[in-house]
Amino acid sequence: MSKTFIDLKGATGQPGMLHRWLGVSVNELDNESAGEIVNIVMRDFCRPGETRFCERSDTFRTRQFIRDYDVPEGWSKPRSFWYPDSTNSDEVTWVNYVNKDIFDKTFPASGLFGSTFIAPMGAGSFGESQLGSPKIYTVWAGKIMLGPVPAVAAPGITIFRNWWGIPVDLTDAIPTNEFTKQAWEYLLFAALVEATKWGFEDDRVVLWKEKADTMKSNLLIEDARARTTAQLPVSDYPG
Repeated sequence: MSKTFIDLKGATGQPGMLHRWLGVSVNELDNESAGEIVNIVMRDFCRPGETRFCERSDTFRTRQFIRDYDVPEGWSKPRSFWYPDSTNSDEVTWVNYVNKDIFDKTFPASGLFGSTFIAPMGAGSFGESQLGSPKIYTVWAGKIMLGPVPAVAAPGITIFRNWWGIPVDLTDAIPTNEFTKQAWEYLLFAALVEATKWGFEDDRVVLWKEKADTMKSNLLIEDARARTTAQLPVSDYPG
């Protein structure tokens, strides 16, 4: 059975699982602080990895002569961008990631078109070769930069975007997410370890850390297998 954010940190004025395991009252560890600890360990888990809890998919629409687009809230890093081929509905065009240096070398004049660092100038003689349908992109200073700069007039091109992001914080109003549904145990044991760093010492911290580390390792292995051996048995033994 899954647990919720409220189960972990307690309803207002009531102890939660963290309090029970630590053996403390809400006067010693208030519910708000307990909730912040849970969110901290969740974000710490997601920030460096490529886990199921960070996977996001959405779309954004290009604008004519505009190169730069804000990254979505919670952005961590990109996975893949694509859009339907305008000449063949059964095909897609992949927009491939490159680093900023390669992007600037490939499209040196793209900043004239919709840059957030230089006022947009529209199509000019210096940069006409920089217009077209996007084939590559980079991410810099919180912006997704497309090259060539989109030439298609409104409504533009709808780009499908797969990316990894940091989950929004759990709250009393939104007490569940995929993490609480699939791995609440990690949140509990990691939060117990985190709490001991802030004045709630407990001799069991070594055991809690061992459990949190084991769960983290197993979750990462599970994610890796899901992408490489999905639907295939891990073992040759029957059952």
